[in-house]
Amino acid sequence: MKRLALVTLMIAALAVGACGKDGGGAGGAAKGSPAAKAAKAAQSVFPQDTKMMIGVSIKQLRDSKLWKQFGEKALTSDSDVKEGMAILKEKCGLDPLALLDSVKIGITSFEPPSMVIVLGGTFDQAKIHDCLKLVSEKEGKKISIAVDEKTKIAEYSVEGETDKVYAAWLDGAIAFIGDEDKIKDRAALAGLLESKTSIKDNKELSDLLSKTDTGATLFAAGGITGIPGVDQAAAMAGGEVPTAFWGSLSYSKDFKLDLGIRYKTPEAAKKNTDMANAGLTEAKQNPMLAGLIGGIKATFTAEGSDTRAKIEISEKDLDTLVAQATMMLGGMMGGEME
Repeated sequence: MKRLALVTLMIAALAVGACGKDGGGAGGAAKGSPAAKAAKAAQSVFPQDTKMMIGVSIKQLRDSKLWKQFGEKALTSDSDVKEGMAILKEKCGLDPLALLDSVKIGITSFEPPSMVIVLGGTFDQAKIHDCLKLVSEKEGKKISIAVDEKTKIAEYSVEGETDKVYAAWLDGAIAFIGDEDKIKDRAALAGLLESKTSIKDNKELSDLLSKTDTGATLFAAGGITGIPGVDQAAAMAGGEVPTAFWGSLSYSKDFKLDLGIRYKTPEAAKKNTDMANAGLTEAKQNPMLAGLIGGIKATFTAEGSDTRAKIEISEKDLDTLVAQATMMLGGMMGGEME
């Protein structure tokens, strides 16, 4: 089972490793570019019952200062991820982190967790499959790969194991189901590809996404009713319970967050907006916090049933905040942070 898990990781990582270096988020992508093809593929693959969408422009993230300081180190702190990446670099000369363009995730269930994952890029299927076979042979196992040219679904199996995993090779994207059981279910993946409906037919989520900058470094939107902990957190804060959210974070040098929290009524949105503004005023008057948040530009407004927050931090102020936070955390952890 460990071997199969490693192969699953390699399928994703090798797919990433063949990505083109051009492109970014979906918003504003040139027609025919890797980013535009990935966006189109995602639109057709994510099912109508998708509850939440999350997108990351790895290209923008990778080029940011914070990623260079902390990102790669944090990612490779997971031993399985680190092992998989090391194998790809040593055996195939591929660096997924250097070449990955975009990742989009459509969450279809929170409990039990299940999602559809789309990796965007320009893929050389033959090269990737050759590399998979090479790596598996060097690891002492034989991997078998069978591709259905009609459905574009590839089947991966490891000698000596009964489980198989599946991925769909689309135009400009590779899609698979991020579920321990369903990634081994060919029919489930085929059903997504053959469905006549998609996320475009989900009116509620489409409305939330229309307010979101999907070309940002990070974007997310979706309903949050029924997510464990949401009701309790709202009650502890003394506010109304939210039903959905939308937002984007853009980061190159400056940091810009545009976030909307949706409530059942405009009155609930106004109540929470007033609470947010009161909290901001109180924080600015606190001598211990004033130095930390002095350079942050923040506004909270009520827009219909949404509370909208806009937060901007300049590169200079962000550097100061990161330095202060690192010192504080380092002190709390006995100087363990570098």
